[in-house]
Amino acid sequence: MVYTNDDNIPTTATIKIPGAMSLPGDILLNIDNYLWPEDRYACLFVCRQWYTTFLAKFYTSISIQTAHQCEQLCNAFEMTISKEQKQIKKEEKQLSLLSPGHIVKELHMDMCTEDLEKLPSTRLPNHFPSLRSFTVSSFQHHHHQQQQQQQQQQQQRNHGDSNARNHYSHSDDEITTNSAAAATATTMSCGKIAPSKSIIGISIDTFWTLPSDTLTQLHFSIPRLQRDPMIRLLRKLPRLTSLYLNWINGSWLCSDMNDVHQYCPELRHVWIFAETFHTLSQVTEQEPEPNRPINEDEIGFMNDMMTNHSDNDIVNFLFPPIPSSRVPVTAKNLTHFHLSIYRGLPEHMSDWFVYAARTYPQLESFTLETRPKHLDRVGERAFEYDLLDMLMTYKWASRTWKQAEVPSFRYFVQHCPYVTAINLFQLYLNRHFLESIFECRLPIQHFGSTRNIHNIWTAENNWYFNESLVSLSLQACVTPPANNMTFMKFLSSLIHLKHLTLARYEHFELSSLMEACPGLETLVLEHMAVVTPSTLNNLMTMNNHNNNDNNNNNVNLTVIQQIQQRQWQLQQNWNTSDEQLSTIDDENETALKQLTIRHTVLKESFFYAIPCSLEKLIVENSAIIANDPYRVAIEMPTNLALDTLDISHLVFEDQNSVRKVVKQNGQQFSVIGIQQQHCNSSNNITNNNKCASHVPGRTTQWYDFRNNKKNQNYNEKILGIRPMAPKDAEDMLEDDEGTGDEVIYGLEISCGSIQRACVNNLRLLQPAQYIIL
Repeated sequence: MVYTNDDNIPTTATIKIPGAMSLPGDILLNIDNYLWPEDRYACLFVCRQWYTTFLAKFYTSISIQTAHQCEQLCNAFEMTISKEQKQIKKEEKQLSLLSPGHIVKELHMDMCTEDLEKLPSTRLPNHFPSLRSFTVSSFQHHHHQQQQQQQQQQQQRNHGDSNARNHYSHSDDEITTNSAAAATATTMSCGKIAPSKSIIGISIDTFWTLPSDTLTQLHFSIPRLQRDPMIRLLRKLPRLTSLYLNWINGSWLCSDMNDVHQYCPELRHVWIFAETFHTLSQVTEQEPEPNRPINEDEIGFMNDMMTNHSDNDIVNFLFPPIPSSRVPVTAKNLTHFHLSIYRGLPEHMSDWFVYAARTYPQLESFTLETRPKHLDRVGERAFEYDLLDMLMTYKWASRTWKQAEVPSFRYFVQHCPYVTAINLFQLYLNRHFLESIFECRLPIQHFGSTRNIHNIWTAENNWYFNESLVSLSLQACVTPPANNMTFMKFLSSLIHLKHLTLARYEHFELSSLMEACPGLETLVLEHMAVVTPSTLNNLMTMNNHNNNDNNNNNVNLTVIQQIQQRQWQLQQNWNTSDEQLSTIDDENETALKQLTIRHTVLKESFFYAIPCSLEKLIVENSAIIANDPYRVAIEMPTNLALDTLDISHLVFEDQNSVRKVVKQNGQQFSVIGIQQQHCNSSNNITNNNKCASHVPGRTTQWYDFRNNKKNQNYNEKILGIRPMAPKDAEDMLEDDEGTGDEVIYGLEISCGSIQRACVNNLRLLQPAQYIIL
């Protein structure tokens, strides 16, 4: 079945193919391998009458993004069920097993809060009695509404400026309001989300009717969830194995986790995001006072406790154990635990080390995080203020809790021997605590922290997990630029490193990183400064830190030799002349498969340095500096073949604009072009390719992303956007200053080939992709 440009096809048409009943199962599965996620809903909508053949193979997952899709699916399911009951009453029981509702196992609803509270949203899960996974997210739409409010405020300040219509402003996920708009904003106040009567938050336990016998995964990303209604909902879902709550409006305590495990005994993965945390330790903590006289008896007692007693005695004294009868035995099934608390966690993280040690003996992944930036709650101030507050909070914290950190972590290591991943973000980690992590002898495969850990690292300082570490996540490193010798030596020592995430570093150079980590497969860059390719002159001007390494008997000599060999090769590359640079680039082939860039200011030249081994490129909430007015040209290597290109909220930024690490101001692109290597450049353009402008050996297709034109080219049947006609594209590109009161900003992406391109969650359709199986 082929869809043309004719939009008069009735949406309720019944499509029947007699031959579909005879297709073998392996052929159907092969067809399914070529379906992308955005095609799932479209295929289900078009082929809903084929359920006897196709549904059991394909349509187990549905994603809903608009209220119209939700209402359309509800009507389709209800109409199909009504027709079946009328036609075949005798086989009603047998037919119900083949109905679309019984086939669907996963439901994803990515909608704004207002659409979620409408009737179709509440009754849609009722059609899926065999549902196993239910995901609801409204944060993206919530932030989009906030950005629209910011755009309206910008328009008011500019008094109808012609550039205000396409203006996009992003500042570290900040939520800001002015005095003029504060009176009309119902959910905003002084940069915070004001308390509101959220229907979903206060009635989450009765809002949806979910199957208690089959549902195993529940993921909620909804603002202002209330703790008590959420626990009442979990009481109805005893089969849950995965729970994601983002975020709980209020405090979240260890006793709340006990209630969760009591009602959901099969939980294995837990992610909790909450507002505050208060310690429940029975040890009385005195509020720190700068001018309070020092109690020598108290200090002497604590020093004696910390030096003359074992870790178990210290932990049992500070955190008296709960009677075994009250500890839920079913919590022993949990393997992944992630806790993000906005306030109260830095000075009391020992509580959760002890709780995990006593409750999760099979734990494999453990994460503690404070002031998480991906929560809808945050955005009051810049990240640097949070770091300063983290240091001040730890400074004035009780001496008792400072001294309890190392014993509690050792207690955690002793009772959780299977831990392979540890994340401690935006928590102050002193040197002694970090050394206890390096000396713990756990087979750590992933480690993440907000700390300059490479400053205290050497190859012989008991870093035992450099043999097993394959993933590393570092953020907020305030040292000199990341291409310095010390940092690259540190990375080159991780001989098995394959996944790296860096956030908030200074001027970072991609090629230097590729030389230090040739085996890297995935790389994530967040909140970086202007990222440019490294040059030989920059490498020559770096300070050479000659550190003479001394062997240590406690470290495996084989590992030390491998580290020293890699560092020697890296030093030789840095000292190489200009003529030998290209030869080294050919010899040092990289293994990078996926590159993700978020909240970063880029230059056009950055993309030309992307390794040719890359398969997936993701750019989100970033800005690109243009060399020409109104135009940005991204030139990637001609031999680069991308499987997926995903761009979301990439904006245009002029060279004269003020560039900061955590702030991007720019203009949204009105037209985007994709230029690819043409497979048959010698052949003439076919009728199906008439929407593409032709260059010898390459083809370029342009897509219109203007707000007033988007709906004309958008095809909901395939959840994508069609390319523009050649004449329309030429008219837009020739008019640099735009027509009327709108300025046209263009983005042209040149690559060897791109199999799937998405911009702002819209599939950029090729003419051949108008075909729907």
